[in-house]
Formats: sequence, C-alpha cells, structure tokens
Amino acid sequence: MSLDPDEAALDPRTAVLLARIAEMPKPDLKKTPIAAYRAQVHEFLRLLPDNPPSLAVVRDCEVAGAEGPLAARLYDVIDGASRPALVFFHGGGFVRGDLESHDSLCRRLSAAGGFRLMSVAYRLAPEAKFPRAALDAIAAIRAVDRDASTFGIDPDLIAIGGDSAGANLAAVAARELAIAGDVCARFQLLLYPVLRM
Repeated sequence: MSLDPDEAALDPRTAVLLARIAEMPKPDLKKTPIAAYRAQVHEFLRLLPDNPPSLAVVRDCEVAGAEGPLAARLYDVIDGASRPALVFFHGGGFVRGDLESHDSLCRRLSAAGGFRLMSVAYRLAPEAKFPRAALDAIAAIRAVDRDASTFGIDPDLIAIGGDSAGANLAAVAARELAIAGDVCARFQLLLYPVLRM
C-alpha cells in the first residue's frame, strides 16, 4: 500500500467539496468584520451535502455560564429520563461556530451513541476574551450536573467533549473540575483537540 498522497484516490464527493472550498473568497482577516467572518461558517456548511438523522428530542434550552445563561440544545434518540449524556462544545477557533454550525454533527453523535447530547454555545472571542470561554465550559458542566434531572440526564453518566477549540474547552474543564474535586466526567470525546499552542 502506497502512502504517497499523489497516488491516493480521492473520494469524488471530497474532490468536489475541495474544489468548491478553493473557489470561496478568502477574506482579509484584518479588514473583515467579525460578523462576516462568522457568517462564512454557514456559507461553508451549505456546500456540504447533508442529511442529518431525525431524533426524538431536539430542544433548545439554556444552561448557566460563568456570567449568565448560555444557549444550549438537547438531542436524544429517545425522550426519557435519567439518560447518559455528553456535554458538547463546538469548534471554531474560539471565534466562530454556534449551535447551528454543529447541529448536524450533534445529531449524528447522539444517534450513533444512543445518548443524550447537550450542545453548549459558549461566549466567543474577541468580544469575550480569554479565559471566558473556558470559564463558561466549566460553569456549564457544573450546571448540567446540578440540574441533571431537569434535562433528563443521569448525573452519574456525564461525559464531556467537543471538536477542535471545543475539545480544548472540554479537556481544560475536565482538568480544572478534577483538580477542584468537583464534577468528574465519566469519559472525554475529544475530536481533533487543540491541546498545544
């Protein structure tokens, strides 16, 4: 088997996607307003062919953050009480991404794992400077643990995770909570985590 990338065959759908990404305008980040930069995530997502699974539970809610409520969304394959759960933080370089940008991924994770998933939209930079996103992640996990019955979650079966920047927040929160002797995550699901800078 050859590992030469020039000899590797690309899936035709991936080739089309990469071509469309290459055609997208590349903004000058020094001149692009943050709202326009964030809107690019949703433009990119429209390029992806997607058919996310239907779930029994897809419900918007709020959880306590470090300095106020945070938007959140519950997903589950069944509408039951005392469910194992994953508290999930979206990626986006700590600057972009939200509940909508990661809706399909969260649906797929919940469907594949058969668990309840709580997606949490933490505060973004540059408006919310470091360490606010991390403080939100820690506070959100504590809130989910404290209010587990409200969300239909088994407090003894809470995992935490995320992708990219969100995986970083999950890892940081897990460490800080363990040091504090606080909420202990049963598992971490870290998708391409940012762990070293």
